[in-house]
Amino acid sequence: SFVPEKTNTTQDFNFSPNKWLGISRGVQRVAPGETVTLPLKIQPKPGAKPGAYHAELVASRTQNNPNAALSTIIPITITIRDTTVTQLNVTDFSLQQKSFFLPQVPLQFSVKNAGTRHIQAKDSAIEIWNTRTGERVSTIPITTAFALAPGKTASKVYYWTPTPETGLLLFNAKLVLNYQAMLNGEPAEAIQTKEADTFSSLYIPTHYLAYTIIGLLSLFIVYLLIRVLYVMKIRKKIKKEAQKKYVSRARIQKRAKTKHPYRADIIPPKHHRR
Repeated sequence: SFVPEKTNTTQDFNFSPNKWLGISRGVQRVAPGETVTLPLKIQPKPGAKPGAYHAELVASRTQNNPNAALSTIIPITITIRDTTVTQLNVTDFSLQQKSFFLPQVPLQFSVKNAGTRHIQAKDSAIEIWNTRTGERVSTIPITTAFALAPGKTASKVYYWTPTPETGLLLFNAKLVLNYQAMLNGEPAEAIQTKEADTFSSLYIPTHYLAYTIIGLLSLFIVYLLIRVLYVMKIRKKIKKEAQKKYVSRARIQKRAKTKHPYRADIIPPKHHRR
């Protein structure tokens, strides 16, 4: 017979160890001094919680042998190990595109449930850190919870909106995911945390684009002014030389073997001037 330990009486009867044990033969004759091996089958029920279960194997004498001891108790301990795994992997965490001249910086991440239990992630966040100073610049809360079945993946995109005071910034983003295993819609374990970082990236504010365009236009205007002054100087020099020799400007160009009217080398050397 099998007698479950009293401490296990709170378990459902189907999960009691006396339901897991079985002997193929109910009666076995044992002669004096004889040793007999009996096959004992242990088959725990699916869904039994991990832990130690205790039972007693009781061998009693039959009525035909009144001189034998009343009973012999053999304690049996069955240990069910916890083979479930709770594991969440971050497969990708990066900028969706370059953070140049954008009012909002898109950050994307992908996670995979690499364990054997359902997982729910909630109350997480993406933190923005100044790479140079090590200060936290901003926090993007992830308030919407999402669940993952074993082997499933999920991808999310969140946006960081820099303030006007942010300015030019070398930053890196940090993903902080809080998750826990779920069983029948209820938490099965304590909350765990998974973290991941991105590479350092350069953020250039939108108004810097206007500054860049204005700067380039200014440089182009300065270049045009310098070129106009240079052309005017060369034309004046050519005109003076033509008046001195009583020739036309075209004649000077022809002698210099060029048609460009503004180059400094179109004025012929002195030994060519006749």
